[in-house]
Amino acid sequence: MAQIPSVQFASSRPVRADQSVPKTKVLGAWCCERLLAEGPLTNTYLARPATCPAEWPLDYVVKVLKSSYEGDSRVVTLLQREALIASTVSHPNLVSALSSQIHEPPYFVVFPRLEAVPLQQPLSNNQKLNLAQILWATRQVAEALQALHQAGWIHNDVKPDNILLSSVGHVTLIDLGFASSRHESSSAIENPFAGSFHYVAPERFSSRLATDQRSDIYSLGATLFECLAGCRPFEAKSAAGLIEAHRQQPPPQLRRLVPHVPLAVTRLVHNMLRKDPLRRPQSTGELIGQLISLEIENLEGHCNELESFSGGAAG
Repeated sequence: MAQIPSVQFASSRPVRADQSVPKTKVLGAWCCERLLAEGPLTNTYLARPATCPAEWPLDYVVKVLKSSYEGDSRVVTLLQREALIASTVSHPNLVSALSSQIHEPPYFVVFPRLEAVPLQQPLSNNQKLNLAQILWATRQVAEALQALHQAGWIHNDVKPDNILLSSVGHVTLIDLGFASSRHESSSAIENPFAGSFHYVAPERFSSRLATDQRSDIYSLGATLFECLAGCRPFEAKSAAGLIEAHRQQPPPQLRRLVPHVPLAVTRLVHNMLRKDPLRRPQSTGELIGQLISLEIENLEGHCNELESFSGGAAG
């Protein structure tokens, strides 16, 4: 399996100075040494416990709410929710929070440092992942989602930027601030902080349709489509155009874009991208079962290719 370059838990946004951390760089019990990434609402720092010597490694990541949003209860709630879920829902493929300060400024959450890159990085660099890698990574995300769903949460922001991939293929699903409980409305249109609409399920653009785990399955399907085809299933010049595409347009036929991908794989992707949630896989458990079968089938094919090549070389 091809190796993925290893970097720290970070987004691809350029790093620049931030005003939300004191000059001492100490936040509670944490010493922030290096600005790692800047997001629209938060900044991320490499850190160590403040009680440790300066030569200790920076084994932690501190996600800090920007000072300009400390008075915005809606944004504070996003960070509080992320801290809650990441500290109470445990799974090997789901980000975990180690500590937090979420009831008074400066607001921050502490995570372990992960040697990984966002999945968006190899996709943006046209770095090809083989089918076995793609299916394995997708299954790991589905298993993280299953843990969330069983705990009563919907992620609502599954996309390549929120999927971290390590050099050995381990996947971690991050960014839980947009998650909602089963009993909450999670309309993407009503959320002023919603990011890209490229991966959002069509029912999240309508208050008439319920959002549940099948909405996350749709978003994972859009991500899987991009991993296989090298392009997103829908593009438009405006948010309104993207919304209309998700609600009305069929995605391009994968078999035309990537004829080498097995029919069973392309069929699963298109099922995940069905407009009607009733026509998608009905649970992450069902999806995981299908992905495991596809992994086994394609691993066997890969092994047969290797055996054939080895036999031909020996002859």
